Amino acid sequence: IEAMEAADATTACRPATFFEISTAIAYQYFADEGVNVAVIETGMGGRWDATNVVIPLISVITHIDIDHTNFLGDTIEQIAAEKAGVIKPGRPVVSAPQSDAAMAELRKTGAPIVVSSEAVSVMKTGEPQKLKIETHSRNLPPVHLPLLGECQRENCAVAVAALEMLSDLLDIELDFKNGLESVEWDARFQVVETEPLVILDGAHNPSAGRALARTLKELYPRRRIGFIFGFLDDKESVEFARELRPLVAKAWTIPIDAPRGTSAEHSAAKCAVAGVVAESAEASTAWNAARAWATEDPDRLLVITGSLYLKQTLGL
Repeated sequence: IEAMEAADATTACRPATFFEISTAIAYQYFADEGVNVAVIETGMGGRWDATNVVIPLISVITHIDIDHTNFLGDTIEQIAAEKAGVIKPGRPVVSAPQSDAAMAELRKTGAPIVVSSEAVSVMKTGEPQKLKIETHSRNLPPVHLPLLGECQRENCAVAVAALEMLSDLLDIELDFKNGLESVEWDARFQVVETEPLVILDGAHNPSAGRALARTLKELYPRRRIGFIFGFLDDKESVEFARELRPLVAKAWTIPIDAPRGTSAEHSAAKCAVAGVVAESAEASTAWNAARAWATEDPDRLLVITGSLYLKQTLGL
């Protein structure tokens, strides 16, 4: 912290943010511990993010859609241009399949881009997520991926494409199967209870809402679904709720006690604009009512979604 304060005084620029300080601490820790390979995830965007001081072995870009519009722009082209900032001259790039508009922005960098769907085949062969994965040079044994849904199969292809490239660059052999089968990602279609079935998903923008809806239809096509919603005030919550509206049998909204968090009443109003009737309540009241509703019928399940902050709000 003293080093940061000294740097602030020297440059006469704005003070470093918490994220920037945390990023610098992480880099120092990696250096002290002699980390061989680090996965550095961009905080937001790419071009101006604190993580973008590194020169990566590989730049990896997942699916680009509308989010953080107050910082990144309100069109796919603007957002993709910010994301493309992580691409560095002479460094390879792996990208998920993108819209034509997004891919055009990535290609403006002039970097060679490997599209994951062209390099890796991921096919679901069993429940809940048993996969057959093939690349141009590998045929993996069956993989049981803990992360569920079509969107996670796409993410899996991106990861395998990047890992295969890393394996070639460093001349090392990686344990793809064990790595994929041991992955954990809280609040990503996470089953937090089984009786009744309760799923926590941190989806919070329209694209993620569509992905969540597809996953629910794929895995639970005949279940009646209750939702607990909670939103931050800078998210496209109306469009998010609209993506899930056809699946909503019952809904509650709760407040999020966090910076940018909204009240239960405000979230219920957003849902109403989207055509979703939701009852506003305190977190504990909604939780108890929703669980009671889901327990009444074995064909019901409960989904908690709208923000990653819901995990701590409900103590899950």
